[in-house]
Amino acid sequence: MTKAASYLRVSTNGQIDGESLCTQRSLIQDYCASRGWELVREYEDAGISGAKDDRPALQSLLSAVKAGEIDAVIVRDLSRFGRSARDLLNNIQTLKDCSVTFISIKEGIDGSGPYGQFMLTILAAIAELEMEMIGSRMKENRLARWRDRRIFCGKPPYGYEWNSKEKRIEIVPEQGEVYSRVVKEYLDLSRSLNDISLDLNAEGVQTRSNGSSKWSSGTISKILKCTDYLGEITVNRFITDAKGRIIARRSESEHIVFEAPPLITRDRWERLQERLTSANDRSGRLSKASQEFLLHDLCVCGICGAKMRSDYGTRRVDGTRSRNYACYWHKASPKLLSIKGHEKCALPIIAAELLEWQLFYVELMRQLGLDPDRHYKPLLDGKHRWDGKITDVERKLSNLQASLKRKEMVLRNLDSLLEHEDLDLAAYSQKRHGYLTEIHALHRKMEDTRQKLDELRQRKSDKAEFAKFVSEADAFKAVTHKIMDLSFSGKQRLLHGVLDGPITVGHSTLIPHVGRDPEDEMMKILDSCGMTVRHNQPLLLELLSDKHTMKSL
Repeated sequence: MTKAASYLRVSTNGQIDGESLCTQRSLIQDYCASRGWELVREYEDAGISGAKDDRPALQSLLSAVKAGEIDAVIVRDLSRFGRSARDLLNNIQTLKDCSVTFISIKEGIDGSGPYGQFMLTILAAIAELEMEMIGSRMKENRLARWRDRRIFCGKPPYGYEWNSKEKRIEIVPEQGEVYSRVVKEYLDLSRSLNDISLDLNAEGVQTRSNGSSKWSSGTISKILKCTDYLGEITVNRFITDAKGRIIARRSESEHIVFEAPPLITRDRWERLQERLTSANDRSGRLSKASQEFLLHDLCVCGICGAKMRSDYGTRRVDGTRSRNYACYWHKASPKLLSIKGHEKCALPIIAAELLEWQLFYVELMRQLGLDPDRHYKPLLDGKHRWDGKITDVERKLSNLQASLKRKEMVLRNLDSLLEHEDLDLAAYSQKRHGYLTEIHALHRKMEDTRQKLDELRQRKSDKAEFAKFVSEADAFKAVTHKIMDLSFSGKQRLLHGVLDGPITVGHSTLIPHVGRDPEDEMMKILDSCGMTVRHNQPLLLELLSDKHTMKSL
């Protein structure tokens, strides 16, 4: 008697106890009875897709076939045995090689004959085509829901998560705090990316991959350069291959933008990018010049606007070399000047000691409200300047709120027209979309203005607190000496943390003239140097602690 085995499969868990398995089992039992075959075994894969070839019961069936324990394999229809033409035919070929008959009841196929083999090939190809069409429709439907912001494909950036119930991007509180901390330490406290990553790893702070990777300066740099944290997460920007590698960029019209609660203001983000694009941070390692020139990469020429270079002079007899700052177009070779069509800049080379003393020990201390020549000098900032800025931003915010109320009222009036039977739905939809776009833009402007207002108030508060700190110091001279006695790295951190833009060395009205006293000309250039300082109280208080006030060797 022929020993037959049945193979049953359903794709979803909901079908496991349903009619589908029972129907398959009943049909196969009736078929064996009509042929006088003995049904010796049943193999069942419950809740497993036919696109998968590593189905446990299927593999057990093929093992039994190869062991010669079965004479025939019976399925209800081809789709139960597999939907990939290649895998389906490979499995049937395995049965054929072992002289095992394959029966598909629904299609009336006996796979052992040439007609059956031909029909198997045709039907398997049709089944695969149908599967690809279903997959294509599912992909199109998924893309449509993605464009409508009903789903989020992939993972939002670190600090955010997708709330599938509310259909919106939300901040992950712990990760949002880490992002804000990193920004503060890098931008306000002027710490290096490497030092920040070492601290995060030492404290066991998890990355987005939850322990499978560690923080690194590269990871932090990528996060800090990402524009998503401004409140708009843009996806569907790239075309990738099967392995996820980017092969092309999509046009801007294909981009999908999700609104998200911002974690940083526009002004603060732009200051962050300015520091990230400096020479020190691109390399990941400190250059020799950055470790020996206090103003390295911080100065621009006031005459032509070019960057100031940190240069070494000729070697002295004792083996040391002088340090100088020079305008790029002053030091450029005649050949380069000719190629670029640029004139040689008139700003002379400035000894590093002179420029560093003028800017750090004189100008910076003066702008911080500290006078090293006096034991006490209260910090008088001029409250009216901050109050005026705050008032202007408050007025702007009030105007935006009024504009928003007017637009929302117009939208409500438009929606009331839906009750009219003769309403032009196309025109209504177009107008409504326009109003919603304007309302969205107003919300964004209001959020940016609120953040700017908060930042101005914080800066006013920081300056006032620092003024109080300085004025109440028992020994004001000790405060100024602590800043002067900072280590080299401490002085660099202070400069990076308080400078609000580049330092300008000289300006166009002070172009040096031949024949004048060089020392007099140099003093005029030094006196004309300009810098804007913001009161970064957290950094100042940290650097003034005893652990940071060690003399440079």
